[in-house]
Amino acid sequence: MYGEEIGQISPITLPNKLPGCESIIDFEVSLDKDGDWVPWKKKVPTIEIDPHKVTDADLIITTVDTLRHQEVLCSWLSEHRPFILCGPPGSGKTMTLMSTLK
Repeated sequence: MYGEEIGQISPITLPNKLPGCESIIDFEVSLDKDGDWVPWKKKVPTIEIDPHKVTDADLIITTVDTLRHQEVLCSWLSEHRPFILCGPPGSGKTMTLMSTLK
C-alpha cells in the first residue's frame, strides 16, 4: 500500500512514487526549510565490503531499515519516551539499541 487512503484525508501532499519505493514508509520528511519527502535509500552509503575482512561481530552495515530504526529510537530517546523493543532472538534489538546509543 502506498498511502492512497491516507492521501485522500491528509492535508499534506504525499511523495511521488519512485522506483524501488513501494510504500510511504520508504520516505522521510527532510528537516530543511522545504520539508520535502526524501527516500531513505538516499541516506544509505554505497560501499564495497570484502566479506573475508569482516571480523568484528559488532559491525553494523547501514541499510534503510537500520536508518529508520535508529531515527525512531533517537526521537523517542530525545523526548524521554519509554519504549520496549520486542522480537524473536537474533532479530537485532540489542544491536540496534547499542548502535543508536553510541
